[in-house]
Amino acid sequence: MKIEIAIEGPWEEILALRRKLPYGSETPEQGIGDDPQRARLILVEEDDRVNECLIRISEIAEKDLGVAEALEFRVRNLAYSEPSSWCESLREPFQPVPSLTIRPWSPSASRPEDRHTILLDSSLAFGTGRHPTTELCLKAIHDLSFGPWGLSGRSVLDFGCGTALLAIAAVKLGARRGQGVEIDPEAAATAKRNVVLNGLSERIVICHGSWEAVEGKADLLLANLVPSVLLRTGSEIPAHLNERGLAIVSGFGQNQCEEMEGFFAGLGLTMRDRLESKGWVALVMGRNGGPKRRVP
Repeated sequence: MKIEIAIEGPWEEILALRRKLPYGSETPEQGIGDDPQRARLILVEEDDRVNECLIRISEIAEKDLGVAEALEFRVRNLAYSEPSSWCESLREPFQPVPSLTIRPWSPSASRPEDRHTILLDSSLAFGTGRHPTTELCLKAIHDLSFGPWGLSGRSVLDFGCGTALLAIAAVKLGARRGQGVEIDPEAAATAKRNVVLNGLSERIVICHGSWEAVEGKADLLLANLVPSVLLRTGSEIPAHLNERGLAIVSGFGQNQCEEMEGFFAGLGLTMRDRLESKGWVALVMGRNGGPKRRVP
């Protein structure tokens, strides 16, 4: 399974990093967003080498070059790649779960009147709702909203929010307020746009950044991320989860489920539920000591 590592930062720092890397990569792309002096370097690695690669790059950036603080890292599972949202077959509304309808955005689209319909622009971010991991997260949110735990009055954090679909879904299904955090500036802009399109600006805040951008703790924490990112940054999840809160984590396959369960168990999180679809998995977890739902 191929994993894409994107590194963004000032042109000179990115160029210096490229020269130091012990393996080949594409020529850095200069002129990212509106900044002609900002650049992006793309690497593609096998899944089992990503963590080693990230550690090596971080060591070079910090110890050899002293530029680590100027760089931003994004990791994307290329198996995640969803069909373009502009394909004719993907312009029609669809229901990933019974309680939600997703209507792809178009210039002629109006704000949905049905509170269970989500208007979604996914042109610059991951999260159309059609990938199995996104569907699993939506199903978990749906199950919680109609179960005894409930979403009414809850706060939600969508970490690595992409289009902000999960945060929007949780608020549409009863959560009081939400926050989405996204390290990719283009995706963060798309997330903000989707919040506005759905008339939820007063209930959902989108922030560009990582854990440092998170405000307080949440009752429900959502993290649909590639395995290497979960293993690298997932240790922060308990610190941003309320005492009786729950976390929905996805982005990995059945072959990695045991490793993920062990990782989060070591952080004091216990599995409450496990959902599977087409070889992908989502875990619903809470702090040790809470009520458990039996998982076969």
